[in-house]
Amino acid sequence: MFLILLRRRFRQGITVRAPVHRRRLVMAGMALGAVLAGCGGGGGTSGAPVLPITQPVSETAPAEETVTGPGTNPVATTYFVSGTVVGLKGTGLVLQNNGGDDLAVAADGPIRFATPLADGAAYAVTVKTAPSADPPQNCVVSNDAGTVGGAAVSNVAVVCTDVVQASLCPDVLDPSVTYTGGAASGEYVKVKFDSAAKRYEMTFVESPVPTSSGQRNDTRAGLTIAGDYVHPDGTALALPSARQNRCAIVLKNGKTASGSYTVAINPKAPPVLFVGHGLVVGGIPGATVQDNGLEFSGGLFLGAVPPRTFDSYPFIGFSHTVTDFTQVAGTYNELGFRVTPEGTPSQSASGVHWFGWETQAIQASQTFNADGSCTPDASQYSCFSTGAPWKLRRNADGTPDGVFTSGANPDLRYPAVGVEVFQFLVSPSLAHGIMIVGKVGDQLVPVIVRVGYIKDGQGNVLAHMLDDQAGFSLLAPATNITQAALTGRYVGTNSASVCGVVTSPGQSSRSSQVNGQMIFPSAGACTDGSASSDAGVNNGAMSFQGGSATLLNPFTLAASSGLALDFTQARPGLVTVTANTDFMSGRTPVFKAGDTGVMVKVGPVYGLLMNGVNRQFTTYDPVNNVSKVNPFLSIGVFAE
Repeated sequence: MFLILLRRRFRQGITVRAPVHRRRLVMAGMALGAVLAGCGGGGGTSGAPVLPITQPVSETAPAEETVTGPGTNPVATTYFVSGTVVGLKGTGLVLQNNGGDDLAVAADGPIRFATPLADGAAYAVTVKTAPSADPPQNCVVSNDAGTVGGAAVSNVAVVCTDVVQASLCPDVLDPSVTYTGGAASGEYVKVKFDSAAKRYEMTFVESPVPTSSGQRNDTRAGLTIAGDYVHPDGTALALPSARQNRCAIVLKNGKTASGSYTVAINPKAPPVLFVGHGLVVGGIPGATVQDNGLEFSGGLFLGAVPPRTFDSYPFIGFSHTVTDFTQVAGTYNELGFRVTPEGTPSQSASGVHWFGWETQAIQASQTFNADGSCTPDASQYSCFSTGAPWKLRRNADGTPDGVFTSGANPDLRYPAVGVEVFQFLVSPSLAHGIMIVGKVGDQLVPVIVRVGYIKDGQGNVLAHMLDDQAGFSLLAPATNITQAALTGRYVGTNSASVCGVVTSPGQSSRSSQVNGQMIFPSAGACTDGSASSDAGVNNGAMSFQGGSATLLNPFTLAASSGLALDFTQARPGLVTVTANTDFMSGRTPVFKAGDTGVMVKVGPVYGLLMNGVNRQFTTYDPVNNVSKVNPFLSIGVFAE
């Protein structure tokens, strides 16, 4: 019986991979079977053939072996492909052999693919997935391809080394370099950094922001503050990688040299600036604003502003600017965000109760001419950022500055956007525009700031001046944008620090004429507590891939909102955007799924404006016709 069972196993082509002592036992059993067969006893089959032994006894067993015999099907000998990995720091490395047989590698050391190859078969080892590490790594395979030659392949070598990346920001921040820019507060600002001392210096060249609450005559204009800064690594605001943290600056309290003015930073939502090559974007110190206004008559106060505290104001600045307006001339799309502190009559049915802090958005296009003038088109608020033709600004000593300015036009006003925006003027308005044209590489990036103006007449109505709408805009050439031009990850600033959520007080019963049509306006209010104090909402990151984008928390890279992009561009350079998910500030949506907007790109900078066009109601229906539009502006700079 033993011999019969043994024959069946060999006839089925069973490959035996056994230690030498087991082979000897098999051979002994076969010899015993032969003796029993020769004697005709032991229950064996008389006359059964004896299997020859074709595999000699060996103390060294091959990696794979096959036992064969008469009437069997030989099984080809196979061999493993193996090697070593050195230098691996991150996780997620996956190797392949011949385009498959995935092998995940967690650490340095020996590796072996699971599937052996037959003698003469080709092998080709490649990297399917590079490891995730900080800094990123590149893994190179040597002895990666060949043909199995009667032995196992054991010399595949995978060496992982750090990738030398282009830096995101200068290695040293030199205080001799000045970044010139504008803020959503309506301020024209210059800032310097000293990386050796970890100090910043910020000059508010022009500003409507008051130095203290309860008055607005004394502003930050002309003041310079200085303070310390830190990088966010090791804090709650730490960015995902060391090189990103090195380029991020968290501002601390700042004050003037005399100590007469101090900015106190909210440690839970401090201003964060992201420095790149040739530009800086993020937030600058905020302020508390409140004004009782001037009593005009019967309890009506002119210029009364309800209290608001801002942790920071969105800002973008450049280390190089253009001063020749002929280089700027061309057709541009403009995306902007403005706030009118005292509000407008459109905020209430009576037109008497002004809730204050009315937000307005600009989504327009226009053509700037070489002489600084602006030619409008049919879009709403076209050329509303231009009064008198733009000209080079001059400092107090008469020397030319690195920006352009536009003042009041012939009707004494510098344009303001919105319906029933109040401008109380008895002489030409001192509100004006500042255009900073940054040059990043060979790209021009224009930014316009509306510097609002107010003069408290101290009880004298005829001496009172009120034209305080303030904000800023990004301009981008009116030329089509490709998906490839946007692809990548950006970091920047959002308008949520100025206004996170708009409330809807009501609709005005008084009609106004807009573009030849009578409308009943409705304007929202952005009162105190509506601005976000969440650093992950005030500071933004954006990832673009194909026809979609994701608004991210820059500190955690958690998705804040998904966006669908339509590159049809009925108006060249304006990409249509639809929100797939709500963008939340705490439990309140800044904008909601289904809300729409537009996006532009100029050089390394993108601009996103959600809910930029308010509906103009032609009927009075205070129940249904209330402002539900919450303008949201995001500006970011390409990071990687």
